[in-house]
Amino acid sequence: MKAIRGSVALLRQLHRDGVQTLFGNPGTVEEGLLDALHDVPEIRYIAGLQESVVLAMADGHARTTHRPAVAQVHAAVGLGNAMAMLYQAHRNHTPLLIFAGEAPSSHIAFDGFLGGDLARIAEPVTKWSARVTHEHQLLRMVRRALKIAATPPQGPVFLALPMEVLDSFIEDDLATTTFIDTETSFSHEFTARIAQELIEATAPIFLVGDGVALSHGQKALKALSEAVGARVFGVDFADLSASFRDPMFMGLLGHSFGHVTRQTTLGADLLIAVGTPIFPELFPSHEPYFQPGAKLFHVDFDAWEVGKNFPVEAGGVGNPRLFFEQVLADFETRAENSTRERATARQKAVTAEKKAARVALQAKFDAERAQNPMMPSEMMGIVASEIPDGTLVYDESISSTDELLHFLQPHDPTSYFLGRGGCIGVGWPGAVGAALAHPDRQVLALSGDGSASYVLQVLWTAAKYQTNVVFVVCNNRSYRILKVNMLHYWAEQGLPIREFPPFDLTDPELDFSQIAHGFGVSGVQVETPEEFRQALQTAFSRNGPSLIDVLIEGSVDEEMQTIVRAHSGYA
Repeated sequence: MKAIRGSVALLRQLHRDGVQTLFGNPGTVEEGLLDALHDVPEIRYIAGLQESVVLAMADGHARTTHRPAVAQVHAAVGLGNAMAMLYQAHRNHTPLLIFAGEAPSSHIAFDGFLGGDLARIAEPVTKWSARVTHEHQLLRMVRRALKIAATPPQGPVFLALPMEVLDSFIEDDLATTTFIDTETSFSHEFTARIAQELIEATAPIFLVGDGVALSHGQKALKALSEAVGARVFGVDFADLSASFRDPMFMGLLGHSFGHVTRQTTLGADLLIAVGTPIFPELFPSHEPYFQPGAKLFHVDFDAWEVGKNFPVEAGGVGNPRLFFEQVLADFETRAENSTRERATARQKAVTAEKKAARVALQAKFDAERAQNPMMPSEMMGIVASEIPDGTLVYDESISSTDELLHFLQPHDPTSYFLGRGGCIGVGWPGAVGAALAHPDRQVLALSGDGSASYVLQVLWTAAKYQTNVVFVVCNNRSYRILKVNMLHYWAEQGLPIREFPPFDLTDPELDFSQIAHGFGVSGVQVETPEEFRQALQTAFSRNGPSLIDVLIEGSVDEEMQTIVRAHSGYA
């Protein structure tokens, strides 16, 4: 075999496995790798100004392609910058390969500048983390890392690469990485039992998450839920595992408060969780989630999640799409006409319930029009009316997401991605990563003002590579979601409402349009519906990135009333 430099071999291995983009922030100890890009022009290097942005761009690229994305960070300090985004990628099973350069191994004992045990630093927030200690291990460990990242439950992996590993000459033993077939079905006894439970249940529900989207199981879920007359709720739901237009899909349960989740789960006598943990809440309830006698089944790619928090009647590890298809086949074989009639009656009742709730919410939003500042509902109604067909929406509007979902009703699993993981700031860079993965598509990136402030550097990358991203700031000039959570805290603790902590982004106010100009992006600030509509039309008609800073209402008066009423003994 021909001997080639390790850095060149690494890039050729990535290209052999279908990687065409490398996200990174350049540093001194990675100079050998950066130089090797001249020898492997098939791989495009996308520069970010800070590693959190780099990781979030790679996250968006991986989420929208369902393939591992690759990112380079700079030594221990760069890994430190990236840790928040690495945490959210780990929590949400994004397939990433992250690597960092290190000083030569012979220098490690000096504990010098930029030094640190990188593999141990990354270990808590990765599926696998290791240091390549010899150049002849390099390609084998890269292939192993890619396989681990891509195998469900997917997630990020990390490799530390000392300089001498990248600079040494090695044999050109390239080979295609082995990616695991996950079309894993279930035993007939398991799916037949669940089909029988669905026949006997009077109030069944499905709890679904991103594992359904990963398995391309949306259509199979829709078919089964309609056939059995079961409501569907999203739990750990950021990719479109169900269409918001499906008659049985009732929306998202949320990830903050267990007492809110219980209001839904207590009404079911049969609960089937598929492709999601149950329940990944910030504040879970210590009260029962299920009525006496209710039965819980759980299916996921991840055996760790099955039965982790709640005992189940039975659990299975495998492909969610195949699970739905098998259960539907068993149900169709077993169900008598009376069963089908009951299921049809439930379906009609749920459809009517969903329609009535939508009409009531629309009436509420209609009453909010023509206010100054503009209400989030009016803003999102304009977004839904102006968005071009085929636009990919990357949503981190947080406290305005409910309004967006109402008007947009996303249904195409390739066209809507919700920010996830609890790490704010993932939305804008994720949208840029998505745009680089899909250069033929228009991308709309919605973010709250607090989230956008975390990752402003991504505007430079968007401008440098002329991505077709329209950045929209839902600018309520505050961390509004924190105000809502503070109201919950005061109510739960029986404390009086008082002045909020420093949650307002004022004195001075942030002018995102001016910030955008500084990074080379066309920006405009708008206040009225007419201004916003015109700005969207202009942005969608041009090539390259644009930013629209939308000033909207940020009060929590409505939440103040509802939260107070919801907590007994507090007035």
